[in-house]
Amino acid sequence: MTVSSPGRCARSNRSCPQPAAQRRGFLKKPPWRKGGGGRRVSIGEFAMTAIVSATHHRRTSPPVFISGSLSIRQLPVCVMTRLGVLIDQERPILIGDAPGVDVSVQRFLADHGVRRVTIFCGGRNPRHNVGAWPIRQIWTDGARGTRAFHSAKDREMSRLAGAGFVVWDGASRGSQANIRRLCERGRYVLIYLRPRDRFIALATDAQRMAFMTSGYLD
Repeated sequence: MTVSSPGRCARSNRSCPQPAAQRRGFLKKPPWRKGGGGRRVSIGEFAMTAIVSATHHRRTSPPVFISGSLSIRQLPVCVMTRLGVLIDQERPILIGDAPGVDVSVQRFLADHGVRRVTIFCGGRNPRHNVGAWPIRQIWTDGARGTRAFHSAKDREMSRLAGAGFVVWDGASRGSQANIRRLCERGRYVLIYLRPRDRFIALATDAQRMAFMTSGYLD
């Protein structure tokens, strides 16, 4: 399992590692935001490049499935920083309607005016939809309120997502299942592990297999 280079997490004085596999998508800065040398460009040319790049990114970027534990009701600053990168990249976001991480992330996205969000829910109406975003209803035979009832939407989001971001308390079975589903589909997974106050990036098959056999998901 590869853990990335350190950054700073405002929740504590300890370092908050940055994911190593930034090349895999939602941790990279958009190309027009990078610095560097080279020829000077006019303001008009720079603006046009930004518009073309943003349009291409919106059309081609797969959605990110964000999930997490019911017990985490306040997002650490380093998690909000990662969400800010997703916002900058205009990545489509899939998220559930649960209390805890789901609604906390919803509030953050709504506060920043993010529109490319789809809320997945079981049954007719979501429990939380802070930004009045489009709803995807996932019907199941499971009894309302049970794990079977809520896991149907998680399975569908895992199927549709190109990457996953899981804010995990280290114990939640629902978050465990989401990590496992994403790994089994070969998706890039970024995990914020709250008990250790660190990020774990699973970018390769070897990293995903190492994490799944490490005992975390038992």
